[in-house]
Amino acid sequence: MNMELNSVVLGILAAYGAYLLATISPGPANLAIVATAMRSGRRAGLQLAGGVVLGSLTWGVLAAAGLSALLATYGNVTTYIRLTGGAYLLWLAYKSFKSALRAQVKPSRAKVSGAGASGWRFFG
Repeated sequence: MNMELNSVVLGILAAYGAYLLATISPGPANLAIVATAMRSGRRAGLQLAGGVVLGSLTWGVLAAAGLSALLATYGNVTTYIRLTGGAYLLWLAYKSFKSALRAQVKPSRAKVSGAGASGWRFFG
């Protein structure tokens, strides 16, 4: 009995360790935080980092709570989630291409930092 408990605890610790490693490894979110901080200042970068951390924490808690088991039970729901996610990515690609084709003038740093503007636009 004690041996089973030890293996379960070790399994949980390994899962949390892998989650922590994946969370702190550099990726697109870290690049977005760095780019935002360089473009709009430290405060905007910290606000974006807070939004990324909150989103990652929410996903981790839902996964730990067994959302993956629920989705495995109802396989058709995962198909709808994939299709919706794919459509969203196509929409983002369309917006990116449209933006790239348009000639853009870079605003001054004072305008980008948005003196007096709400920081919530960087959080989410």
